[in-house]
Amino acid sequence: MYSTCLFCQQPLGANEAIERFPVGRRLAFDAERGRLWVVCRRCERWNLSPLEQRWEAIEDAERRFRDTRLRVSTENIGLARLSEGLELVRVGRALRPELAAWRYGDQFGQRRRKQVLLTVGGGAAAAAVFWGGPALEGELKLLEQQWKEAEEIAAIADRLALPASVEQCVHRESAPSRP
Repeated sequence: MYSTCLFCQQPLGANEAIERFPVGRRLAFDAERGRLWVVCRRCERWNLSPLEQRWEAIEDAERRFRDTRLRVSTENIGLARLSEGLELVRVGRALRPELAAWRYGDQFGQRRRKQVLLTVGGGAAAAAVFWGGPALEGELKLLEQQWKEAEEIAAIADRLALPASVEQCVHRESAPSRP
């Protein structure tokens, strides 16, 4: 088993997550075709592993990739970071849940944001009614009383043919009287 990059001759590092293949800090694998690479951190080139060491390591990598909750994927590439610090790059068709999240992820996010906004808005409205209702009740009664007084004044002014507002009184007094 090699421990340096085939291209730049730098050390590839070690990992403790995949026991059957303890080389590298980033592993790329294609389970369908049986390929396993160690990605050099310095030159970013992919070093193909020897055939006799691949299969068990690929199975371990696939299992660890599926068990990892935090991963990102496109249609043909997936990336997962394990708690031990090892990064796994999965080459091949996306897993079924990833495919749904990748295709419909933006719609799920929009639905979630809308639900949160409606919940928060409804809660704020309910709180305003619950705590603000008694405070507004006094204001509403005062406005209602003032409205009734204004209607009574207007009704009396109509019966007496008097101006209904102060402005009309001032206007009538300032106008010259006709003989």
